[in-house]
Amino acid sequence: ARFRACTYSISSNYQSFASAGGAGSVAIITDSSCGWSAVNNTIWINITSPNSNMGSGTLNYSVSANTGTAARSHSMTIAGHVFTVEQAGVAAVSLNVIVNGENGGRVTGQGISCPSDCTETFEFGAPVNLTATPNTGYFFAGWSGGGCAGTERTCSIAMDSNRTVTATFRQSPDMLVSVLTAPVSAGAGTVIGITDTTRNSGHGSAGISTTNYYLSTNTILDANDILLGSRSIPELASGATNSGSTSVTIPLGTSTGTYYIIAKADDLNAVTETNENNNTRSKVITIGPDIIVSSIAAPAAAGAGAIISVTDSTKNNGKGLAGASTTGYYFSTNAILDANDILLGSRSIPELASGATNSGSTFVTIPLGTATGTYYIIAKADDLKAVTETNENNNTRSRAVGVGLDLLVSALSAPTSASAGAIVSITDTTRNSGSTGSGESITYYYLSTNITLDDSDIFLGSRSVPALGAMTGNAGSVHVTIPSVLASGKYYIIARADSMNDVIEFNEVNNNRSRVITINP
Repeated sequence: ARFRACTYSISSNYQSFASAGGAGSVAIITDSSCGWSAVNNTIWINITSPNSNMGSGTLNYSVSANTGTAARSHSMTIAGHVFTVEQAGVAAVSLNVIVNGENGGRVTGQGISCPSDCTETFEFGAPVNLTATPNTGYFFAGWSGGGCAGTERTCSIAMDSNRTVTATFRQSPDMLVSVLTAPVSAGAGTVIGITDTTRNSGHGSAGISTTNYYLSTNTILDANDILLGSRSIPELASGATNSGSTSVTIPLGTSTGTYYIIAKADDLNAVTETNENNNTRSKVITIGPDIIVSSIAAPAAAGAGAIISVTDSTKNNGKGLAGASTTGYYFSTNAILDANDILLGSRSIPELASGATNSGSTFVTIPLGTATGTYYIIAKADDLKAVTETNENNNTRSRAVGVGLDLLVSALSAPTSASAGAIVSITDTTRNSGSTGSGESITYYYLSTNITLDDSDIFLGSRSVPALGAMTGNAGSVHVTIPSVLASGKYYIIARADSMNDVIEFNEVNNNRSRVITINP
């Protein structure tokens, strides 16, 4: 028999598909003794039936979805014939962004920078990340539409359709405590009143919030601080304030020391603010007792070795209970207590409630051999430091005491007027106001144009003063002559005790006394 060559034909040389893809088939026509095959070398077309056979048959295939915007085509070889598949691309999808709130903020993403550039075209299914950034004085209020929602500043979407996304910005409130008042001192376990003014200093309205009060060891609020109380704040328009008072209790067992009351506006973070770092205000408060010497009395003069009575009032000037303490008495050359001062004695002080005072007297002895001069009796509350106080630097009070003798003119009389050249009588009492006897001295008399004795004053005369016992005086009179060459006018007779400084005194600046006199022509 003669050999006959195989011939082939196919039912179609072309097939088109939409972007979604699909399935298709091609019929192959040939003799039963003729074999055929199909060749495909692209991944988006898949032959789903055997790709070779004998005789006539059908080749089945499927086309994957085209996610790109560009159309595509591919040719297969089937039984020696070219078979072409064409597929359309997907239509481009658009994203439109809307910003609500004039000048409130900006939304950025792939190709988006709204409000200046708010529309962009993407391939179907493309991922897009959008970020909302508020401007100063505004906050991001949230997303809406297009698959975005909530108040997180970022939103991720897949562009599987045309989308419109809205970002809303609002003017921000700013909550702060503009005024805070509280007591300057308190005791552990005591109830105190706190008053504050909470203000919305921002441009937007603020919703309901809470101002809380804390007890802190410093002005910085942290997790270690103790919540004392709170008060509710109503809605506040821009610039509006709300004032109120709250009673809080200082915790029992709070150690004596310096603390701070801290008020924090919007402590629960209910309000989104322009500035979250300016919400606190503090006020210093001391907690505990404070013992002071509120008064001290002692003789103005005393002799070496003398016994004197010192009376003081020791007071708890703080708010907490003060335990038993001791008030000590010291002898000092100045009003500042230091290690060189001599302890004279002390007295016991019982427990003192806040504001309570204990008064008492103690006999002490001026040290023997103390030289003539001005000294100080210093009383120091809580001298043994038995009580921890809010202020350890205000415990002393002093009283000056003269040791030895002190001469002065205690009385002076003279005519109220005289003529130049006239003889006048001057009477004075020279007194020893000290606690020890003095030797003999001289009292001088001068004529001056003022009450201050200086080298320009005119010496008129003198008198001798005998030795004077403690706290005794000597009176005497002298006749002196007013200078004949003297302008008329107002002058002063000045008497000076111990004018020659024959006696060492504890006060050398109180020796003068004056009397006005008018000199006539």
